Amino acid sequence: VPLNTQEIKIEKMFSVDNDPSVLAVFPKQETEVSEYSSITIMFSRPMVALSTLGENADITPPVEINPKTEGRFKWITTRTLQFIPSARLLRSSSYSVNVKEGFRSLDGVPVPAFAHTFTTRALNYQSFYSDSAQTLSLTHDQPLRVYFNQPFDLDKTRSLITLSSARVT
Repeated sequence: VPLNTQEIKIEKMFSVDNDPSVLAVFPKQETEVSEYSSITIMFSRPMVALSTLGENADITPPVEINPKTEGRFKWITTRTLQFIPSARLLRSSSYSVNVKEGFRSLDGVPVPAFAHTFTTRALNYQSFYSDSAQTLSLTHDQPLRVYFNQPFDLDKTRSLITLSSARVT
């Protein structure tokens, strides 16, 4: 940009930056992930000073995670915020991550609200077998073991389990 007057000529270059925004959230939108994942939010501009990265252990940013999960937030770079669960994310759950109004970049510019969803691994059947052989034929006195990809509450699931006989002739 030039500024020309009779006494002086000033010329300076400058650049224009876009307003801050959420660039990405991991796990990716609408995916099914391991319950041992962390949630990472990446911003387009610096949100915290580099000198404060190690001093943000007790921060509570305007980010809402549902279902409510115990854990802590940590800035891992000036533009990247991570939620680290205390143990793990809840199994077989649909998660929403909402960056709420009030989040501001390092230079004070507001970040627009942002919503994101993903799911932790659903309960899935893996296999079954009897003690006598890994076959599909069972007799009335053989135990049947059914295996799933994760622990589950049998009392809540009992009414959904049915056992039927398919007679082969």
